[in-house]
Amino acid sequence: MLVLGIAAAACSSSPPTATVAAEPAATATAVPPTASPVPTVVPTATVFSLADAAELMKRYTTLVWITDSRGRLLGNGTGVSLGAGKVLTNYHVVEGAREVWVRFADGRRDSVDVVHADPRRDLALLQASFVDEPAAEIGDSRSLRLAESLLAAGYPRMEAIGAQDITITRGIFSGLKDADGVWHVQTDAPVNPGNSGGPLADSQGRVIGIVRLKIRNAEGLNFAIASDEVQAFLNTAATKPEPLALRPAPPAVAPAPTSPPVAQRAPTSSPTPSLASDGPTDAVRAFYGAISAHNLEAAWALLGPSFRAKNKYDGWAKGFATTRAVRVSSARTTSASGDAAVVEFTIVATDAAASGTVDKTFQGTWTLKRIDGAWKLDVPSIRQVS
Repeated sequence: MLVLGIAAAACSSSPPTATVAAEPAATATAVPPTASPVPTVVPTATVFSLADAAELMKRYTTLVWITDSRGRLLGNGTGVSLGAGKVLTNYHVVEGAREVWVRFADGRRDSVDVVHADPRRDLALLQASFVDEPAAEIGDSRSLRLAESLLAAGYPRMEAIGAQDITITRGIFSGLKDADGVWHVQTDAPVNPGNSGGPLADSQGRVIGIVRLKIRNAEGLNFAIASDEVQAFLNTAATKPEPLALRPAPPAVAPAPTSPPVAQRAPTSSPTPSLASDGPTDAVRAFYGAISAHNLEAAWALLGPSFRAKNKYDGWAKGFATTRAVRVSSARTTSASGDAAVVEFTIVATDAAASGTVDKTFQGTWTLKRIDGAWKLDVPSIRQVS
């Protein structure tokens, strides 16, 4: 869920060209718990109650989460099942991920591939091996009437409340807004980090938007990518050949703990990392990913003692007041010895400007320290190159 501290709704992420996620070598070591059973009875009446619509949404709403190459949880969002193993989500949810996972409403989970993406619309299409899950119906956001009831579904703040069941919130249709050439549905239905990529539906349970962002320090200014933009994206995806045939369904996964999943720390007895180790690089990518999602508290938690000793949180956070998105173009570990490492990187930051937005490229290094088994970004050396 992107949270913006500006007065205009726009993409908080400008991700690079989509890449196809590789098959995982093993089941992720940090996975959300199995969802509770979904009712087998689906309302069939022509006119639904909102409760009926919520039950329908529960059947096609999926959990999406990403892990690093060691199976450690990096973040989560929400998705919409379209049938035939296809899941729609925001691209910023899966940006830079080594592995992407989906859990469907019936509790099955699978490693998925990113088969199509549109950074401008902030949409990504995922492909799983399951082909028989229920599919959402895409509605028409242009037919909405002001103050019409809307429902948002997803997995917000998973680190705090877990991911056993989806959360449903209610609001109204506030209007259609054009932001940087992409139409959005504005609503006051409450959304939070983790709702990204999830459905915004009408009273019939039809998807009329994909939740994308909220305006920070504002009440009820939340935005979803309008359904006509979604349909245009899907039409484009349909003209492209699928990169992979459907894979056989994987074996059943043992139930995971029911406590909220957290990023797992490597044990303090871990061997000294080699230059090939991507642990420090993962930390740098996670740091800028958190900034891109405007989850500054999570980014601050990845900073080391030397940086914190020289900077106060409030002043540091104000430096990102105009930041729309941050994309990591490259990152690699150039040296590692014991509990210290150096990561060289290039990032592209998209900032708000009087004329719209401006991209700035930065290069530099982070010196990292491993503290209690977790890599922390401690000393930066960064310069703007364009």
